[in-house]
Amino acid sequence: HLEYSNCSGNGRLQKRGLCNKTRQKTEEVTMEPKAVKPLLNLPDTRDCPRCQMQVLTKVKSSLSISGLAYFICCCLFVVGIVPGLVACCLPGFKMHRHTCPHCRTLIECYQGKLGWLEILVLVLISLVF
Repeated sequence: HLEYSNCSGNGRLQKRGLCNKTRQKTEEVTMEPKAVKPLLNLPDTRDCPRCQMQVLTKVKSSLSISGLAYFICCCLFVVGIVPGLVACCLPGFKMHRHTCPHCRTLIECYQGKLGWLEILVLVLISLVF
């Protein structure tokens, strides 16, 4: 029977073999932190901080603040509504909210980044319309 404890407070776990009450064997085990990849625009498996379950996140996508600002600027400055509507479809103007499907707690938000190709498309569409 093995037992792990963090009695020393230094971030290392100690493994104790409890085969005999009169004799205890102690061995240090270093636990590496698990690398967690960032959440993007697709559901992923995560531990919910509220209900403590491992869940496949539910993703809700919406227009980000920068996308809304671009759309309003296009409409106000006579560039036209078409470039603004195209911008609403680009992944760089989307906000993705990852929530727990059980308790609906927000786990993480991800906002897409505008790449050079998306910026080029926006400039060309703005010039054409």
